[in-house]
Amino acid sequence: MTAKGRSGLGLATYEGFIQTDAAMTVGDGGGPLLNLDGKVVGINVAITDKDPGGRISFAIPINMAKFVYEQLIEHGTIERGFLGVSIQDVSPEMAKALGLKDASGAVVSQVVEGSAAEKAGIRTHDVIIELNGQPVQSASQLRARVGVLKPGTQIEIVVLRDGKRETFSVTLGKRSPLRGAVPASPDVLKGCRAGQ
Repeated sequence: MTAKGRSGLGLATYEGFIQTDAAMTVGDGGGPLLNLDGKVVGINVAITDKDPGGRISFAIPINMAKFVYEQLIEHGTIERGFLGVSIQDVSPEMAKALGLKDASGAVVSQVVEGSAAEKAGIRTHDVIIELNGQPVQSASQLRARVGVLKPGTQIEIVVLRDGKRETFSVTLGKRSPLRGAVPASPDVLKGCRAGQ
């Protein structure tokens, strides 16, 4: 494993891939990624050979795969928690303008009317810095962490608003299956599903 939580690849709405330099080839997609103890830690889904150092592979973390499996068994479909915000990364310029120490967190650019976020009191321009006591580094990390929670789950979110920390208790809504589709980027990655 060379990195965890890789996102911004354009493969899926919820990205938090394990990056590895293990020798993968087209056709290995769907196969397990094992650790040195022989335990499955991920499911291989894509490769790229655009890195000058060689081919890089990406795998879905096993906890994310388990969540999807359990949802399919229980409901026949995937039910994801829905916070109800549009978010973006904190750029260095934004961090400076907002008086933040560093460029981490997720800036709320829009709050969906009637959503869990609006009901809890979260506003546009809030910077989400913690979810359930764990730091939020980026918008994609927040999206992935909320995406593996069930509707009705109560979460605690800490935001920076006007330079002050504020804590909100939010009960997640249900994400519509049509929300948040992200087209794949074939120019960036080559998919490697089983049978191809």
